[in-house]
Amino acid sequence: MPAIGITGGISTGKSTFCDCLCEIVPAAKFFDADLAARSLPELPEVKQEILGQFGGGVFSPDGDLNRTKLRAIVFADAAKRRALEQILHPRIRRQWMAEAKKHRNSPDFFFADIPLLYETGGETLCERVVAHDYIWPHRIDQFVFGNEATGVGDQVAQKLEAFSS
Repeated sequence: MPAIGITGGISTGKSTFCDCLCEIVPAAKFFDADLAARSLPELPEVKQEILGQFGGGVFSPDGDLNRTKLRAIVFADAAKRRALEQILHPRIRRQWMAEAKKHRNSPDFFFADIPLLYETGGETLCERVVAHDYIWPHRIDQFVFGNEATGVGDQVAQKLEAFSS
């Protein structure tokens, strides 16, 4: 089956939509760009690039990426955000392209959950694209209160929204 892209802004319900698709089409295969982005800093070469671009202050003494510190840097400096994107986006794109290619001749559906699909030109690799959206006031509630792992406040959520618009 061809790749079907799923895109939308922050906290628009893309993951929930994918969970529903998984229940409806249990044999479907999924690629989650956010999950890929979270795992990439564990790779030594990616860690080195981040270290070179942002310094040791974005890592804990144990070597784990401090996402809160990195987030503060990239939201304050557009050039730093672009630098991080240059480190992560090509790798994410290669991962999902490989997955899409692997599943292209499969009878199973393949869905790629990629928030910045259009911004990275990924729509050209999809047979179809689903743009998922959710009303902004509800999105900020979902983002700030619905996901304890993010630990962000309203101001950060609004900055995130500005970047995703």
